[in-house]
Amino acid sequence: LLKPISDQRLQESLEKAKKEIRDNNNNNNNFNQQLENLFANLNNSKQKECLNKIAVMEKDYYLMLNFKDIYYFSTKNKKVWAHCYKKSYITQFQLKDLENMLPEQFFRIHKSYIVNLKHIKAVIPWFKGKYQVLMEDFSEHKIPVSRSKVDQINTLLNLK
Repeated sequence: LLKPISDQRLQESLEKAKKEIRDNNNNNNNFNQQLENLFANLNNSKQKECLNKIAVMEKDYYLMLNFKDIYYFSTKNKKVWAHCYKKSYITQFQLKDLENMLPEQFFRIHKSYIVNLKHIKAVIPWFKGKYQVLMEDFSEHKIPVSRSKVDQINTLLNLK
C-alpha cells in the first residue's frame, strides 16, 4: 500500500490480510491436530509394544502375567479377574482401562468380558442371533457375546 492511500485500496488490503491470516490459522490448526493425532497414535503403539505383561494379585505379592497366558478377563462383584488356563487372579484395573492397554488379540465381547481371540475354542450359536464363545481354558467356560458385538466377532473370526 503506497501513499496517497485511498479508502477502497485500504479496505481491499485489509480484507486480503484477514483472508491470509484465516487461511494460515486453518492450516496451522489442521497441522497441529494432525501432529497431535500422530503423537497419540505413536504413544498408543509404543505402550502396546512395551506392555506384554500385567500385574495381578497373588496372595501378598504381585505376579506378572504374560498377555498370551491370559484367556479372558471378567468382572464380578466390582472386581476384574484375569483368567488363565486353570487359575484366576484379581487385577487392579477396570475393563475399560484394560481395553485400551491390551494388544489387538483381545476383544471386548460383552460389558463384563474381554476375551483373548487366540484362546477361543468354538463359537456357539445361541438364541436371537447371539453367540457364546467356548474358551480353551481348563473348565471350557462359555462366555456370551453381546448382540452389538456379533457383527464384529463375525468379521474378526471370519465367520460370515
